[in-house]
Amino acid sequence: MMRKNIAPQHLLQSKTSKPNIADDRLRQAADGFHTFTAKLKKLNVAVKAYHQDTVRAQASRARLVSALSDVASDSPLSSLMRTSPDQQDGSIVAYANTHKRAVNSVQFSLERYQNEMITYVDEWETTISNRICTELRHVESLHKNWAKYDSKVASLKSASEKKTKKKDSDSVKIGRNESKLRTARKEYRRNLISLTLLTEEVTERGWKDLVPLMLKMLEFDIETSHESVELMERLKEVQDEFLCLAHRYEMGDGEIRDGRLKMLLEDDALEFVRTEDRRDIESLQPSINTSTPLLSRSHSSSTESNDLSSSPIDVKKLQTIQSTPPTSESDLSPGDKPSRSEQPEVNPEQTEQPKITYVRKETIPDIENESVDERGRAVMPTSIYLQFDEDGVASGIDDMTTLTPYPDRASV
Repeated sequence: MMRKNIAPQHLLQSKTSKPNIADDRLRQAADGFHTFTAKLKKLNVAVKAYHQDTVRAQASRARLVSALSDVASDSPLSSLMRTSPDQQDGSIVAYANTHKRAVNSVQFSLERYQNEMITYVDEWETTISNRICTELRHVESLHKNWAKYDSKVASLKSASEKKTKKKDSDSVKIGRNESKLRTARKEYRRNLISLTLLTEEVTERGWKDLVPLMLKMLEFDIETSHESVELMERLKEVQDEFLCLAHRYEMGDGEIRDGRLKMLLEDDALEFVRTEDRRDIESLQPSINTSTPLLSRSHSSSTESNDLSSSPIDVKKLQTIQSTPPTSESDLSPGDKPSRSEQPEVNPEQTEQPKITYVRKETIPDIENESVDERGRAVMPTSIYLQFDEDGVASGIDDMTTLTPYPDRASV
């Protein structure tokens, strides 16, 4: 009686074992492979994310430098912020030009980074994943084929033993299937060993595949660090130029270090503006003109007409008229009063009616006295009311308390 050639139990996949893997050692190697490929996927994502973030950072840096240059345009800082098109060789140290050179240099390094490092990690992950996953499916198929012939040979032998009369055909059939069983077992065994070793090599000695990537990363870091050193040296030159310019325009150390925002918020402009600017504005003569009002329109009367414009008025003459009350007949002495015979007869029809259109409130500074408060600001006197004729020409001043249809006549 022939001994039954039953396949070992570890070749028969149990319900609790790893799917598609029957061999214990291969299953253990496959578990390590799945853990390793998960790490490799994270590395691939991180490498690509770093590249994308660096590209975005360079674009953001370019936008920031452009915005800074726009703010500094038409100012003493413009020459230090950017260079003219014919000076892009770096002969003039400028902030924008320095960063532009750095961005161009980093852009070249990023192209190399993408072509070498990202491509390598992609190929690394693809190579081991495709190879091992394909081999695992092939070994699984070979294991099923071996198990099939092992079961078939065992079944044929069992049936032959139950027969009382042996047939040559049964022996031939059993021999043919035993040959197929040996071939299937040999093929499975060879592929199982090869795949197990390959999987262990990929996972346990995968650090060897990391060496080329690390060397590429180190070359990239060294190159970018060298560019950073060059950028730092040029930026120090730009920093020195900024400090020289600030001192040239009489900026103190506190203003250079902390800025002027608090001063602009709290202090009077007369205390910190340049002397020449203060003298220049103090030399200007104020003008009461609706086209260029002394005060903003929010401070003027809401009934002011925007269709009429007044001509410039002599402010000193207006103040003189304001301070001199009109002389009435009751204020004259008896000898100075004209007699009725001396007074010409006036035809009411020929009497010229005042051509008064409107009266507007205006406020003017005290030019003669130059009144100022304790902080040096001009003090505004009380308001006056200007009389305008129908042509929009100032012709008089109304009294200070009333606004009547016919103001007190005063020739200007």
